[in-house]
Amino acid sequence: MLLRPPPPLPAAGVLSLRVGLVLADVVEAVLGVRPTSLSGPRAGLKWPNDVLVDDRKVAGILCESRWQGDTLQWLAVGIGVNVANEIPPDLAEHAVALRDLRPGARRIDVLDPLVPALGRLTAHGAHLTEFECAAFARRDWLRGRQIRTPLAGRASGIRPDGALLVDTGSGTTMVRDGHVELS
Repeated sequence: MLLRPPPPLPAAGVLSLRVGLVLADVVEAVLGVRPTSLSGPRAGLKWPNDVLVDDRKVAGILCESRWQGDTLQWLAVGIGVNVANEIPPDLAEHAVALRDLRPGARRIDVLDPLVPALGRLTAHGAHLTEFECAAFARRDWLRGRQIRTPLAGRASGIRPDGALLVDTGSGTTMVRDGHVELS
């Protein structure tokens, strides 16, 4: 999806988290998980751009922006969902396809609810709303885990501007971008 201003667009990090929230809901719908499930969400979000099911990656999001001086020219959102690709045996612990969890899952089952929802992602402004922050917290796969990069410490949530919070032991520091590796 390519977004061009106006309207005012959120930062790529905020948009990535918003897409993740929508994508996690779509993944659960494809899997037949009810939104009111007492066991909690099945699709987790790993900051900044992964959707996981049962601790295995099923989807990823990539946002890229193009600037000319101080003016945002466009913001692109790329989404990859493994619906039916076979997982190589050496990746089976870390990746999964929707069809492995729900035989008969099809790409159209993902696209039908996802595409219309993507158009509404810029309506809430530059920061995550209180509702979005709470929704992310319910799905936050990383929270409480020890990480070694991009900053060593314990992941402790996100800020409304999309930054990851990391408790380093001597205080909480924010990280705006980077790849997360667990300790």
